[in-house]
Amino acid sequence: TIVQISKILYLPIEEAVRDLDARLLLALHAVEAGWEVVFGQQWLLTNNAAHMPPGVFLFKGANRVQANWMKHCAQHGHLVTACDEEATPVASHSILQRNIDPDGFEAISYFFTQGPNHQRALLEKFPEAVNMFRMVGSSRFDLLRARFRLARESRVDELRNQYGDFILINTNFGYANSNWGGPAQFEEIMKTVGFYDPEIESDRKMVQDRYEFEKTTMDAFMAMIPKLAERHPDIKIIVRPHPGEDKAIWEQEINNKVPNAEAIFEGSVVDWILASRLLIQNSCTTGIEAAFLNKPSVSFAPFRNPFFDIYTPNLVGRLIDTENELFSVVDKLVETGQDSVSEYFTQPEDFSDHFYLEDGKLINQILFEQIEKAASEQTLDNGRWEPKPQYIKHHQMFNWQVRKFNKNLQAMSQDLQKIGRGLAPKGKMKLKEIGTSLFLLSPVK
Repeated sequence: TIVQISKILYLPIEEAVRDLDARLLLALHAVEAGWEVVFGQQWLLTNNAAHMPPGVFLFKGANRVQANWMKHCAQHGHLVTACDEEATPVASHSILQRNIDPDGFEAISYFFTQGPNHQRALLEKFPEAVNMFRMVGSSRFDLLRARFRLARESRVDELRNQYGDFILINTNFGYANSNWGGPAQFEEIMKTVGFYDPEIESDRKMVQDRYEFEKTTMDAFMAMIPKLAERHPDIKIIVRPHPGEDKAIWEQEINNKVPNAEAIFEGSVVDWILASRLLIQNSCTTGIEAAFLNKPSVSFAPFRNPFFDIYTPNLVGRLIDTENELFSVVDKLVETGQDSVSEYFTQPEDFSDHFYLEDGKLINQILFEQIEKAASEQTLDNGRWEPKPQYIKHHQMFNWQVRKFNKNLQAMSQDLQKIGRGLAPKGKMKLKEIGTSLFLLSPVK
């Protein structure tokens, strides 16, 4: 069905720390092309779908909760597109397929995949949707390019001055150490988003494997960190828990107990990777990001079970199985420099089956061109963004929502300037606050 829409792009965002910068880059491309962009915290933005002019929505996933939002947006005349931000570290076809709720499918016009493997996984499950899947890449990876690193230099220098020569350890144990209160609460969320059905035996096995994998690996990291710190007393060890984890456990076990180690969760992980001497991770997107930043990173993988093979960083590059091997790699790196252990590090081209890259073109540019193509198949008018009478401007956010996305106009315009420095947009634009952590970016004629 053809719908009448305006050149307005709606970008609901869940995790500011992870997703905001890439969405700002997309917004700048859209405004440059004469579009208006409404972006900010996803809860108020999607609740207002009925009270704003029809435009194009881009969702960051298509699980059961998002599928309901998509249907709501489509019912109110919006064109719906989606990608899967949770797919970034995932290689397993069954998990990539599981991330998508078939119920929301009829609401989607285009679904953007991150690379050949993702595209194959979804076509295997949804062969009839061949025209819907568009391979564009992972929009977050644009920010790892050299021109966007310049804006990070001052923060990277601050981290180096503050922590000196440090080793960064990123954890990814959001089930075994969930900040939702515990594993049982995390299981409820997996059920809510349609990822897990306790009635199905293979689902129960998958969830059991995941818990065992995370718990055993987390315990191994917990045991390894004090020993590594003791071996290298002159080097600071920074432990950065995943945003989905309860960071209190790490703070309790490391801060005050291990003299030269500290658990810290703040700011963009990219700044921390750039400032570090070495990254140690397991099953984490940051292992891929480090490769794209040309920074040394190793995979410490002391435990394997079926869940281990789900993650891309575990399938690409050389794995370190034991503490002794890890310690010997770190010793060599510290004594003779990173070239002596370079066979452990990965390069961007190692990930070519997982992430689409086009020479000389930003992923966000490709993404916006596809959004424009989707819009061009509809009836486009030149209407500007105007709230309808029932538009909700302010609402009370839960604490967990505030933790994920909380920005005022000043903070947002600083973020936008930082990204703008890497893109250098030509046209003039204005930023306006239109609700609680919600913004409108418009071209100025």
